[in-house]
Amino acid sequence: MNSIRITKYNPENRNSEGHYLLDEWTCPSEVGKTFNGVKFKESEYFEIESKYVDAAIKLIESTGLNYLRIVGLNTNFISEYLSDQNDQWLFESQFSEIELFEDKSVDISDIKTIIKMILRNYIGCRLEVDGKFSLHFGYDFYMYASIPGFDKDTIEYIEGLGLYFENIDQDVSGYSYEFSVDVAGKGEECVDNTVYLVNITRDNIRIALDFSNEHPCNHHFQITEDNYAMFVDQVDFDFNVNEYFLNCEKITLKPSYQRKI
Repeated sequence: MNSIRITKYNPENRNSEGHYLLDEWTCPSEVGKTFNGVKFKESEYFEIESKYVDAAIKLIESTGLNYLRIVGLNTNFISEYLSDQNDQWLFESQFSEIELFEDKSVDISDIKTIIKMILRNYIGCRLEVDGKFSLHFGYDFYMYASIPGFDKDTIEYIEGLGLYFENIDQDVSGYSYEFSVDVAGKGEECVDNTVYLVNITRDNIRIALDFSNEHPCNHHFQITEDNYAMFVDQVDFDFNVNEYFLNCEKITLKPSYQRKI
C-alpha cells in the first residue's frame, strides 16, 4: 500500500525536518483572523474544503471503489457543534439527516458529507475498506490515504486543484497488532490501569462486534456492557465504578521508511 499525504501546504515551505514554516490557517474556526497580511474569509474556507473533497473522491474512484466503511467513529461533540450559534455558517442540513454508525457502508454522496463534517470538526472517523483503501484526516487540515497504487492522471488532477500530492513510501514486511484495555474511574479523564490482552485478534473482534470483513477492526472504542463478553477472561469488569476502552497499537515489522516530497 502507498501512503499519500494531500494538503494545501506547499512542501517547498518546509524545513529539513519537515516543519511547515509559513503561518497559515489550519481550521475553519480561524475565519476572521489575518494570515500573512490577508484576512481569512468564509469563501476561502469553502473553496479549499471543496478541493479536499474532490481530491478524496478522485483517489477513491481511482481504486475502482464507489463506497467505503466508517471506522473509529467519534460523535462526542456533534450535538454541541450542531447547536452552536457561532458555527451556523458551517452547518448543512445533511449533517443532521445522515445516519452514522460504526462499519456503515457509505456511498460517494455520503462520503462527501462525512468529509465536510470531519473537516468542520463535527465528527471524527476513518473511511476504509480493509486492505484496499483508507482515508483519514490529521490535525491542521492534513489529509492522508493508503492506496494500492496511483497513476499520473490522479496526481495531475489533484495538483490541478491547487493542492499538493506527496507520496510517502513504506517498505514493510507486514504488521502485527497489540490490544490493551484502559481502565478509568467513571467520569475521570486519567487512566488508572492498563490491561494488556493476549490471544486477541482482529478476527476475534470482528466476530464479537458483528462487523463486516471490510472493517479493519484496529480502531479504539469504549467497552460497554453490550460488548464486553469477549474480554471477561482477562479483565475484571465493574461498570458501576469504571469505564473501559480498547486500544489497538499497529506494530510495523522490519520497517524501511523513506519520504519523498
